Amino acid sequence: SSSNYSTCCRCDLILTCGGTGFGKRDFTPEAVRGVIFKEAPGIAQAMLNAGLEHTPLANLSRPVVGVINNTLIATLPGSEKAVKENVEALQPLLPRIMELIM
Repeated sequence: SSSNYSTCCRCDLILTCGGTGFGKRDFTPEAVRGVIFKEAPGIAQAMLNAGLEHTPLANLSRPVVGVINNTLIATLPGSEKAVKENVEALQPLLPRIMELIM
């Protein structure tokens, strides 16, 4: 039944915003690395590349993307503009990622 499908084949997405820089309070990448099972550095690099198309300061971000169980977690920078750029890079990958982690 469709209710069984939604229960057994569910996947989630967690996006964090901020805390990915070099400031004293920026520890989001370390926290996420502590809980993920599989890191996805290629996806993080795609997000970083998207930011680099707009500013060299994107290099100051430390994105982390990974999977824990059926959940994809991605760390995004704190600025609204950078979040938009990162999500645009992530968006075309999401259907396939979600299919793979279900």
